[in-house]
Amino acid sequence: MHEDRRLRLLTAALALTAACTPAASMPGTPGTGTRSRALVPPPLRRVWPVMGTLLDITVWEADTTRALRALAAARGAVFRIDTLVSTYRPESELSRVNRSAGSGRATALSAETAAVLEAALRYAAATGGALDVTVGPVVDVWGFYREEGTIPPPAALDSARALVGYTRIVYDPATRSVRLPLPGMRLDFGAIAKGYAVDRGVEALRAAGIRRGMVDLGGNIRVFGTPPNGSTWAIGLRDPRRPQEVFAIIDVDSGAIATSGDYERFFVRDGVRYAHIIDPRTGRPARGIASVSVVAPTGIASDALSTALFVLGPEAGRPVAAAFDGVDAVWVRRPAPTGGAGAPEIDRGDVVWTDGLEDRIELVGMGPDRDGEGIPPRATGGPRPMSMPHRSWVAGSSRYAGTPVRGTK
Repeated sequence: MHEDRRLRLLTAALALTAACTPAASMPGTPGTGTRSRALVPPPLRRVWPVMGTLLDITVWEADTTRALRALAAARGAVFRIDTLVSTYRPESELSRVNRSAGSGRATALSAETAAVLEAALRYAAATGGALDVTVGPVVDVWGFYREEGTIPPPAALDSARALVGYTRIVYDPATRSVRLPLPGMRLDFGAIAKGYAVDRGVEALRAAGIRRGMVDLGGNIRVFGTPPNGSTWAIGLRDPRRPQEVFAIIDVDSGAIATSGDYERFFVRDGVRYAHIIDPRTGRPARGIASVSVVAPTGIASDALSTALFVLGPEAGRPVAAAFDGVDAVWVRRPAPTGGAGAPEIDRGDVVWTDGLEDRIELVGMGPDRDGEGIPPRATGGPRPMSMPHRSWVAGSSRYAGTPVRGTK
């Protein structure tokens, strides 16, 4: 089974490199006279910067005109979400909501922004507040918005925590209007908006007649249709301590996968790593987990739950994941410092996954665990560089991979 999976990874990577190859040169394409199982058209791929990362879309479609129109439609759908919910755009709906905090005025929302807010409120309730889109003031006081990590004084942290709480949001679904009752409150959809944007991109592709494709927005990936090589899509999970390598491969029939990790934005003070993923219940960076990857039917579910399950950890997170149909998760516990140079490597004992992934996950490049046990049968192979599989097949944000925020050395 491992050899079959490695073959599919290789052929998938080769298929993506063929994006610029003329169809006439592909075996099995019309006019070549060669019958081959590769009747799948070559991929067409486009990449754009948006939402602070890269939008990477690949489709397999014989009609180039249709493919290009579909790519343009998907791009437009994703870019629209950015214009609506980006807190870095002063004209966005979310920025208008935040500016009205404490004024008593409600802000009318578009259908898209309302859909994200409604989903955020559902996931907040289902996770006991481990996901909370009002956590922005606390993220700010820790310096992560400014990329200048700092440990806040207790009084400043208490003041920020007083502005956090999803139950304080006043939302009327009938009028799609929202009000933040306290001055200084803010909404930030950073833990959920990319997943929703991925879903909108996939919807646009399907509406344009595309039957096989992949949308990758900063490591938030959703695939649909039969993969070009093999019966399932093989998605690599980024190693949180060696972000240019993968530590595991997951087979996905269709759906989405997203990763939250402590390697994206962090600072180190007195040997302690403080990551940007805040536990809204304590106001402090979540501890003990290096990364969480979530497989789910939709991008918005995988994005939101990857953050929540990072905060909860595997013990509290397993029952939460089990409450959602089609959701599975992989946790990598944060390795204990070894006292040597560099970050400690993860091993087999650091990795925990839900039961639904038992026959769909393969660990790669893992050594013995710290209890002295050998490499388990499913933990085989050497480290996989990002080029194998292709970068678009690797879940996990790379914008801040391995880079501390400023002012932390």
